[in-house]
Amino acid sequence: MKKHVLACIAALLVACTATPPGKHFIGTWEPVKGGKDTITVEQQGEGLVLVRPLFSIDGSQMSESRIPAKVEEGVLVTTQLVGIIYNEKSDTITLGATELRRKK
Repeated sequence: MKKHVLACIAALLVACTATPPGKHFIGTWEPVKGGKDTITVEQQGEGLVLVRPLFSIDGSQMSESRIPAKVEEGVLVTTQLVGIIYNEKSDTITLGATELRRKK
């Protein structure tokens, strides 16, 4: 009985400390080639949300869009955008033809 309790506690500890899928996407990203089009990926409950600023014609930020996202086979996927791929070696993400680096 004691072994079963210890096994359950060990399994619970592993489950609680496991890295959530997509953790490497979390943060604020800026275009490698410059520009305002930053993207922020945040944890929202058990999922992720992609936050993009929306700008007016004069270039001032009006608001932001918040798009739910999930990780499928290592790619961050949303219903409104193409998949976002993470490159661990360069710590960059690729969104379509745009490469973004983690904002420091």
